[in-house]
Amino acid sequence: MIDIVYKILLALLSCWEIWLCYRLLYATVLEKENLTKWNYAMICLSVLISGIWLGWNRSTLFFSFPMPYTIMIIVTICSWVIQRSQLVLKFEIIGNYFIFVAVMDYLLAFLSTVLYEEEFGEKVYYSSSLLQIGIFFCTRFFVMIIIENIGEWRKAGETDIRDLRKVLIIAVFLGSIVLYVYQHGLQLIAIGKSGYQGGIWFLSLICILFIFATILGICVKGRLIRQENLYLYQKKQMMHSYYQEIVSNQERNRELIHDMKNHLLILQEYHAQGNLQGIGMYLDELSEELKSGKTEVWTGNQVTDIVLNRKKGIAKEKNIRMDIKTEAVDQWILSDRESCSLFGNLLDNAIEACEQMEEKRWIEVIIHCQQSILFLEISNSINEKPVIEQGRFLTHKEETGSHGLGLKSVKRIVERYDGDIAYQIGNKMFCIKITMYGVEK
Repeated sequence: MIDIVYKILLALLSCWEIWLCYRLLYATVLEKENLTKWNYAMICLSVLISGIWLGWNRSTLFFSFPMPYTIMIIVTICSWVIQRSQLVLKFEIIGNYFIFVAVMDYLLAFLSTVLYEEEFGEKVYYSSSLLQIGIFFCTRFFVMIIIENIGEWRKAGETDIRDLRKVLIIAVFLGSIVLYVYQHGLQLIAIGKSGYQGGIWFLSLICILFIFATILGICVKGRLIRQENLYLYQKKQMMHSYYQEIVSNQERNRELIHDMKNHLLILQEYHAQGNLQGIGMYLDELSEELKSGKTEVWTGNQVTDIVLNRKKGIAKEKNIRMDIKTEAVDQWILSDRESCSLFGNLLDNAIEACEQMEEKRWIEVIIHCQQSILFLEISNSINEKPVIEQGRFLTHKEETGSHGLGLKSVKRIVERYDGDIAYQIGNKMFCIKITMYGVEK
C-alpha cells in the first residue's frame, strides 16, 4: 500500500513538473491566447502520459540520465505540433528547464548526503521514502516561483528570449555535461565509494550555478545596454532629421515671405482682369505650399509627434493619404521608447499594407486620452484580407524570419499597461484599436 502511494505521489510530482514546463513556454514562446480546445487537450494528454512514465522511472531510480532527454523530445514535439514555429528555440528552452530541475534535485540530494552520510543510498537514493518525495516537491516549488517571475520579467522587459539563443544552446550542452558528471558522483556516494564527500559535490555545484547565473546576467545586461544605445542612436537620428526638416521648412517660409510682393502683384493683375478663378487657383497653390512647410504638433509629446510627422511624410512620398485626428495630451502615459516602438511599428505596418494597393491608399490615425486612459485607433486600406491562423497574422513575403516581431513588441507594451487590442477587418479595410491605462502594472 505504501509503495502504491509512493508511486502515485511521484507521478503527480512528475505531472506537475511537466505542467510547469508548459507554463514556462507560455511565458516565453507559446502564445496561450491562441490555443484551441484541441491544443489544451493535447497538452493535458502529454502532461498525463509523460508524468506517469517519468514517475514510474523515478520509482526505480532516483535519476536516470536518458529519461529527461526523452521527455524533452516529447514536450518539444508536442509544443511544435500545437504552434508550428521556433522548433529549435522551444527545444533550447525545454532542455534548459529539465536540466535545471535535475540540477536542483542534485543539490538537495547532495545536501542530504551530508545529513545521512553512509545511509544516503538506503534512505534516499534507492528508497521509496518521504525524504525523496520531499526533495522532488521542494525543487518543483522553487522552480514554480522562478517561472512566475520569468512571466513578469517578460511583460516588463525589453529583451526577447530570442536574443539569448546562443546562451541557451551553450547552456544545454554544458548542462548535459554537468548532469552526467554529477550523476556519476551521486551514484558513487550512494554505493559508498566516494568517501561520503557530499558537501564538496554540493559546494562545487553551487559554484557552477553561480558562475552560469553571472554569465547569463552579464549577457542580458549587455543586450539591454546595446538596445538602449541603439534606441538613443535612432532617437538622435530622428531628432536630427526632425531638426533638418524644421530648418528646411523655415527656409521655405522665408522664401515665400520674401516673394510675397511678387505674389501680390500677380493677384492684383488677376483682380484687374476680373479673373476670379485665377485668383482662387493661385491662392490654393500658395496655401498648399505653406501647409507643406508646417510641422504639426499632434499630442504634445515630442517623440510621438516626431514619429507621426515622419510617417506622414513617408506616406505622402508613397502617395498615401494619411489623416491624423488627435488632441494635445496633458499626461502622456508612454515612455519615449514605448511611443517610438508602438507608433513606429503600427504605422510601418499600415504603410506597408497601403503599398500593396494600386489606388485608394489611405491611413487614419485617431488618438484620444481621457482620465489617464489612452485610446488609439489606426485604420488603413488593404488589398486583401490578412490570413489569420491560430490568432496570428501570416505573411506572403518570402522573408518571414522577422515577421510579426513588430506586433509582438506592440503587444508587450499594451500588456505592460494592462491594455487591450482589438482588430476589425472590413471591405478593403483593416483597423487596430488599442486601449491602455495610465497606472502601469
